[in-house]
Amino acid sequence: MAKDKNKNKPMDLLPAEDELLKSMGYRMIDKLDGEAIGNAIEALTGGEATYEIRFKMKDGTVRYVRGIGWEGAKAMLMVIRQYEQHKGMQIVPEFTISEWPDIKFVNDQVIAVLKVNISGGRIQWHVVGQEYLYDSKGRRDPLAVTKAVSKAERNAILSVIPKAIKKGLIDYLSRKYGVKVVETEAEILESEREPEPEPSLAELEEEFNKMINFWPTSMHETWGRNFEATPEIVVKSMKRAIAEFSRLIRERPNMKVFDTPYGFRYARLVEKAKEVDKAGYPCDPDHVPDELMDLYESETSWDAFISKEAVQRSLTLRQFDVLNKLFDKVLKKGENNGVRNEG
Repeated sequence: MAKDKNKNKPMDLLPAEDELLKSMGYRMIDKLDGEAIGNAIEALTGGEATYEIRFKMKDGTVRYVRGIGWEGAKAMLMVIRQYEQHKGMQIVPEFTISEWPDIKFVNDQVIAVLKVNISGGRIQWHVVGQEYLYDSKGRRDPLAVTKAVSKAERNAILSVIPKAIKKGLIDYLSRKYGVKVVETEAEILESEREPEPEPSLAELEEEFNKMINFWPTSMHETWGRNFEATPEIVVKSMKRAIAEFSRLIRERPNMKVFDTPYGFRYARLVEKAKEVDKAGYPCDPDHVPDELMDLYESETSWDAFISKEAVQRSLTLRQFDVLNKLFDKVLKKGENNGVRNEG
């Protein structure tokens, strides 16, 4: 995996307006004062924190909303960073965005995909920015790619900012403009649906506990600390990581595990191998899956088989998936004996 040149570098934020922020007494986050947040961001962006979006409903009627723009998102982050520095605390985790977007052209749209990394890459997810290639008159937009990348960058920043702070700003801007303000264009498609209730901390904790065994035990403490700080962000990132790993297995089955960002999954497989050995499941030619027979020699334990260098070096995603499912099946059968340890 190519090294991210942005790693450990600060975001390129708007110029700091210290006096403007100090004059507000930093009350915008203490009280989640949307008006104060909005005033600061509007001042920093010269009133360009949002932009107008015109769209057609299914019934043919035209509606107008406003979306938070790239400059608005950067200004929001800058306000929060100024507050964090003043208070000596952290609200938004340190993060990096991949330097080069993955650009795709699908039908009449350009799609830009960026990767967000938190905790040195241990937590990551992808964000998307989309833009139409042609305007309503069928003319090619020469800035379509640039606009899509800017939207992806905006979405990356907004994805790490706590909901309560975004809500304060959005409520204020909606009142100011007299029209609905949305975080991203995708919300327009959801505008006629009933909003889903936000998950409680207990629900988030339940989801966290179900997913944590996707990672080896050595990473649980770090994930736990991150969850305590930003539970909703962490649960979402865990879901994205698991979904992305499943996608890689489907689309790149012959890719080696250690050529992916998911090399930690090998450590998890070793943990399972030890549990399978304890459960008494034999490691021999009659039980080793056909997909792994080329790697098998004369090992009598799964731990020894999985841990040898030849397996580490050449294990593909398809082979990993076959072995992982076998281990899960064995451990599930022994769950009544306390050996279940899925993930």
